[in-house]
Amino acid sequence: MFTPRPPSRRLLGALAATLVTLGLGQGARAANINFDPDGAAGANVTRSIVSLDYLPGNAVSINGGAALAQGQTLTTLYQAKLGGVVVSPGGNPTINGLNAPGTGFEITVVAQFQETVISKVDTPGGALNGSSNVAFAIVPGGTNFLTIYYDNYGAGGGTAQSNDLAGTGFADGVPILQASVGTGGTSSFLATDLNAAIKPDFDAAGATNDYPGVRSIVGTGGFNLVANVLSYDPNFFQSPLVNFVIAALSNLKGDVQSPFVGVDPADVFFTGYNPIIGSVNGQGQDFQFQADANQSFNLAAVPEPGSVVLAFTGLATVSLGSLRKLLRRRSDASVA
Repeated sequence: MFTPRPPSRRLLGALAATLVTLGLGQGARAANINFDPDGAAGANVTRSIVSLDYLPGNAVSINGGAALAQGQTLTTLYQAKLGGVVVSPGGNPTINGLNAPGTGFEITVVAQFQETVISKVDTPGGALNGSSNVAFAIVPGGTNFLTIYYDNYGAGGGTAQSNDLAGTGFADGVPILQASVGTGGTSSFLATDLNAAIKPDFDAAGATNDYPGVRSIVGTGGFNLVANVLSYDPNFFQSPLVNFVIAALSNLKGDVQSPFVGVDPADVFFTGYNPIIGSVNGQGQDFQFQADANQSFNLAAVPEPGSVVLAFTGLATVSLGSLRKLLRRRSDASVA
């Protein structure tokens, strides 16, 4: 008696190869997205954008100060507000009502993620007058997330416009995108001039130093977060999102940058955490820094109808060949 066997690994491999060749096995692709900054019912129009462009914001690495050591895992918080969008070809169109004092709306972003120090090279002297070059890897564990909020504070709904100095109002709107920060991201920071007897003011943003007597180490760096979208509001994000990359620079010194030159340092973060920086930021418990970010997206891979037809044609061809082999085996078994 002949007992049919399940499809062979060779058959399954051929089927998988057919699907991948025809594009059905491919993942997400980077592309423009259709975005409406105040929702489908708002006054602004939907645009095809390259990325969201955030204003300089605040970030803090908890326990990322003087005691930072290789192998250490720490929590970083980030908050900022949207400044505009980038379209292709290059441009930053005006968004009516965005961040208008008292009468408009805002879009804010908050994130929390864990990162581990994978290398730390300290140079006591040298051309940089004392430096520390640190590299991090974004790791799982703890609470890793990113949320984008829409806040129509001008409509009198009881919410307040975000305030960079106070650090408030960044998570009181309506969530329009929620994502989990995954592995694969990185960050880095190069602190320089650590031997300087007098370090620059921690707050050099605007005409008023809101942290008199507080100094800061100086340096530059960057981070790259990869996040998986869990949910989003299609009234704002009108493309099938899968995941995105958020790339940012932490600017603490440069030709036009020094400790917090573009935004006031926040007194508190969206979680309610108050940074502990001491008299010299970076030499106390925590390290607080300015972060200027932009956000790009990947789209869900949706096969074209023709590809689907071809895929099923390929599947039928493979299955027909397998059926012929099966019938030959049944015939041979009957004769035997």
